Amino acid sequence: MAIRSNQKQRTEEAITSAAWDLMAEGGEISLALVADRAKVSRATVYRYYSDPVLLTLGAASKLDPPLCEESLEGLTSIQSRVRAVARFYFEISHKHVAQLRSILAASMHPSVEECNATQRCPQRLAAIHEALKPVCILLDPVEFDALVNRIAMITGMEQLILFDDVFGKNLEVGYQLQEGLIDAVLAKYIPDGVFN
Repeated sequence: MAIRSNQKQRTEEAITSAAWDLMAEGGEISLALVADRAKVSRATVYRYYSDPVLLTLGAASKLDPPLCEESLEGLTSIQSRVRAVARFYFEISHKHVAQLRSILAASMHPSVEECNATQRCPQRLAAIHEALKPVCILLDPVEFDALVNRIAMITGMEQLILFDDVFGKNLEVGYQLQEGLIDAVLAKYIPDGVFN
């Protein structure tokens, strides 16, 4: 049974990797093209993803790497910890902007509402939780969740695309804008003297 499960996992990985590569090239995502790239049959791709939109969203898992522990090592202030997480995901997003545009378009497709799409980017939420861990006990659980969600909104793909399309592509300006937003959100929730 484990062998079959491993094979299914490898097949799905080949399919989502092929879709990811096509998105990086700015190519169309179709089940046929992905099947050719993944070297599997079209029927196999269809068994895993019956629709190109769902396949695009399935490939989105490649965009959510876990934050390495070294990124927060030695950072003691909440401000520096949250900024480090935000910068990490901003840089990942900047590197994969072509895929992000495909994922964003797919996430707004009407067929998404008809399926039980899983939550994307759980690693980012976990990283924000980790960055805020030192102040977790200082906040009511509802407030803590609201803070995590607000920080997540500042570090999402929509902000990167807005940054690229409206403000240009100067990364240093992007970091400054994002850090200003983070500081404003933190100031709303974190008690004086704990923030930095």
